[in-house]
Amino acid sequence: MNANIMGDADPLGECCDMRHACLQTCGSLKSFCDEEFLKCNNSKCAVIADADAKSKCESSTKMHELMLKFDNCAKFNQ
Repeated sequence: MNANIMGDADPLGECCDMRHACLQTCGSLKSFCDEEFLKCNNSKCAVIADADAKSKCESSTKMHELMLKFDNCAKFNQ
């Protein structure tokens, strides 16, 4: 399990692992991997019952989304 600032286990860790695998799959598009990553994040946050943990998860998802917008495809395309 991945440790995080939210506590014991990172609810988004599985999504990160999925994105890394997607990006390493021959023929995959970065845009597709990023979209699936954000969908996964949103679905993981949606099922969190604790309001504080859910808020932290959603904030983390927004930060991931922002960081993806700053990432260009140059390195991926190489």
